[in-house]
Amino acid sequence: MIISKFVKIKPVKESYTHFKNLGYDIKYRQEIEVPIEHLREGSSVKVEVKCEGCEKNYLVEYRSYIHSIKCGYLNEYCCKSCSSKISFNIENNPIFRDGCIEKKERTRKLTCLNKYGVDCVLKYDKVQNKIKKNRIEKYGTEIIGNIPGVQNKIRKSKELTGNMIPLELKNDWEVYKLECHRLTKREKKKLLDKWNGNDFYDNEYIRENFKLSYNDKRYPTIDHIVPKIYGYLNKIPAIEICKLENLCITKRQLNCSKKSINCEEFLILQGLK
Repeated sequence: MIISKFVKIKPVKESYTHFKNLGYDIKYRQEIEVPIEHLREGSSVKVEVKCEGCEKNYLVEYRSYIHSIKCGYLNEYCCKSCSSKISFNIENNPIFRDGCIEKKERTRKLTCLNKYGVDCVLKYDKVQNKIKKNRIEKYGTEIIGNIPGVQNKIRKSKELTGNMIPLELKNDWEVYKLECHRLTKREKKKLLDKWNGNDFYDNEYIRENFKLSYNDKRYPTIDHIVPKIYGYLNKIPAIEICKLENLCITKRQLNCSKKSINCEEFLILQGLK
């Protein structure tokens, strides 16, 4: 698709004759602004166009644009990258092969929106319910992380690709923290659903603070009422430390101040009790 509506040129030779024949009252090499449709097909002036495949804008010579329209399969402009990805379906219609990611992604989202009302089929309620039902029937749980052996398989795959440090290279405390992080993340949605919006420690309403920068000291964060380090030192299983009743939401500032202090001592130090 062509974006430019007008371009500035300085007609010479054939182009000068061309514009004189169109009725333009001009002098040789005089700069004029003309609508795109008045250009000669062989004009080398650059115009802004949009690729039909990736939908990115490019500056190309007008004659190259015309050549793409006349000689291409789609009757639309395609950049060099996307034009190499055109193939034909069973009805002999031109389509984009695998590789034109932007085009495929737009098409997929549009199809899902028209068919299911969401941009991804996995967000569709019926599909989600079916997946949960199948997991419960097959594994006894709807959470993938609870399926025996799954977490180990995921970890091993990431270790092999270098995306995760092997557990044997971590000390016991690092392993404990990692497990707490995983289990806490699993409870996050339940915690937010039951949360009344107030800071657990000073009772300030902070739900709107989610609109702040993630690094802001007032941003809501999840805290363990009984600290992780206490659980580790006293050999309390990570799953106990990360139970919903031991999780709360507080401002980042208070969370950083609390560190490994127990709840009662922290409230006294902050003058909140």
